[in-house]
Amino acid sequence: MIACCNKLEASNSKETGSAAAGIKRMLTDSDFNFWLTFFSKVMPLVEIMFSQLQSRSVDACKVKSALKSFTSSIQELRDQCDSLISVEFEQKRRRIDTRKSDAAKEVCDY
Repeated sequence: MIACCNKLEASNSKETGSAAAGIKRMLTDSDFNFWLTFFSKVMPLVEIMFSQLQSRSVDACKVKSALKSFTSSIQELRDQCDSLISVEFEQKRRRIDTRKSDAAKEVCDY
């Protein structure tokens, strides 16, 4: 997508070039990439649970099992929050910013 944005930036249209530059800035932003990575792990878990709870054949035992599985998966993700930050900052050789990790853990806790 970044390569595509580079080509669009170089196009003759100022409007298209400006839009492409904005998209490229967003795609290279470390906060955006962290949250994109984080929620790309959370949302499939939510979708699975939602599908299980919306099933016509759902009963109390299946709900309990779905919630237990979801909670376990979210806890695993919560435990990985520090490593998500570590990978990002090792690549940039910066000091680890624990605020993102703490915020991600708060999302998991919620």
